[in-house]
Amino acid sequence: GSSRKLVEELNVIKEEKNELEKKFSEEENAKNVRKSFFFNISHDIRNTMNSSVGFINLARKHIDDKVVVLDYLNKASGSNSMLLSLVNDIVDMCQMDTKHLVIEEKIVDIENFKQEFLNIVEPLCGIKNISFTYDDSSVEHHWLYADELRLSRLLYNIVKNAIGTTDENGDIKLIISEIPSSKAGCGKYTFRISDNGAGLSQEILEKLNAETDDEQITDIKDKKMESFYVAKSLISLMNGSFIINSKLGHGTSIEISFDFQTVTDGQDELKDDNYDVSILNGKKVLLVEDNDLNMDIATDILEEFGLEVDKAENGSVALEKVKNCLESENVKEAIYD
Repeated sequence: GSSRKLVEELNVIKEEKNELEKKFSEEENAKNVRKSFFFNISHDIRNTMNSSVGFINLARKHIDDKVVVLDYLNKASGSNSMLLSLVNDIVDMCQMDTKHLVIEEKIVDIENFKQEFLNIVEPLCGIKNISFTYDDSSVEHHWLYADELRLSRLLYNIVKNAIGTTDENGDIKLIISEIPSSKAGCGKYTFRISDNGAGLSQEILEKLNAETDDEQITDIKDKKMESFYVAKSLISLMNGSFIINSKLGHGTSIEISFDFQTVTDGQDELKDDNYDVSILNGKKVLLVEDNDLNMDIATDILEEFGLEVDKAENGSVALEKVKNCLESENVKEAIYD
């Protein structure tokens, strides 16, 4: 009896040991993915910053040629958008690790989304002379509710990965389609990204098509696939689906689908193009910002809307200004970070 009890206790200890070893291995894999992610993204940040600085320097050299300067500034703006996207990827990675990532949906205009996305992606494709096609002609509802920032970064990460695995003079396509959704008031939007690049091995393909969990994601050793860690996590958080088809030497096709609530005719007053900004003309606003550059940028934007900007470089100054204007009601709104 005592021998059997001893065997049972040893088996329990063995199972617990195996479970701890498994968890330790998963954590080590996750740690390695994060380490490699931050190493690679720091490289991307450096390259993007160099591109932005380079375009600005080229603009300075052609300061008398307005057309050339505008072209370089647009390219610099695209680089800056990519840089912001990379920084946001870092924030998302940290938030996903701590389970603090929140999806924030707002009204999105597909047409505006298209132009901003092209401004980011086309300069990247141009470096390798890759043909990039963006087609949303089959989309019926161009206004929808979505987390525009994360949707853009999700597609950007996948397209960037496609650029990396596609040879010069290759082709990449982003096709957006909409079909009726089973959910009331929604449309099923599918984003299909395809390329004629290097393709993926069957082993990686099976892991990417598997259900998203930490063990399967962190077990992906191919450095080119690390962007899918963030991508698949975002898709899951946005309640979307993910399918990937690929073959070595024959390119890759990825389909991501979401049920997005569409904006009905009765909600037209919410659309940006119906905002009457003339009501802001002459209004006073208190801007609280401790960064001089951000202060200048925000001031220029607010003044473009006809607002009169009163500035405060910190909270103490802002409180003093608020106290002074309470009786006169000179300031109607305060903006702070």
